[in-house]
Amino acid sequence: MVKVRERRRGPDTVTRWINYTTVTSWIFLIIIFFLVSLSKPGFVFNPKSGLNVGGTWDARLLRYSLYMVFPLFILSVIGLISNASRHKRKADKFNITLIFNLFLSLGFMIYFFIIKH
Repeated sequence: MVKVRERRRGPDTVTRWINYTTVTSWIFLIIIFFLVSLSKPGFVFNPKSGLNVGGTWDARLLRYSLYMVFPLFILSVIGLISNASRHKRKADKFNITLIFNLFLSLGFMIYFFIIKH
């Protein structure tokens, strides 16, 4: 029997790129949720009438979160294209995080552009 030397030394460049895009997309998502939570109006408890919403949404912070959604969408698309090009073996899987972030960013853009305007 011929012994074949293992030449692979860990993940290749495409796999590392997919991992980097996954981590970066989570960072974008955390920043987006942070901006949206800061832009929400505050809740004030009124003993007579219950829980009241005070104030309005901060449009400036919502606009910043929308600006963060575009790079998240583009990053997710690029990551999924890279993942699809790497998807050649049976053991290769699509990155669930990139798919989730793609649909989440697409849903946020559709909500903001179609429903809100």
